[in-house]
Amino acid sequence: MLRAMDSAVAGLRAHQNKMDVVGHNIANVNTFGFKAQTYTFKEAMYQTSSSSTGGTAEAGGSNAAQFGYGALMGTIGMDMTASTPTYVGGGLMPA
Repeated sequence: MLRAMDSAVAGLRAHQNKMDVVGHNIANVNTFGFKAQTYTFKEAMYQTSSSSTGGTAEAGGSNAAQFGYGALMGTIGMDMTASTPTYVGGGLMPA
């Protein structure tokens, strides 16, 4: 039971980090020179409790049984591609 709770909490923390990155991207999208960030998840440690078996002519095999500890924060990467600067603002373009 506690392992399931730990897995759920780890997944929620990782998802909250992703939501923070998305919120940062939305809040700063009109900032001059802003570079968007991307978020990736990483699986936490998994343990195999029983291995898989091959099928026979009469019956199929069984899948491996694994249990793990949820997801973790993988990486936060920045999009560093070059782009053309644009004028952000209202009114006429400066001369």
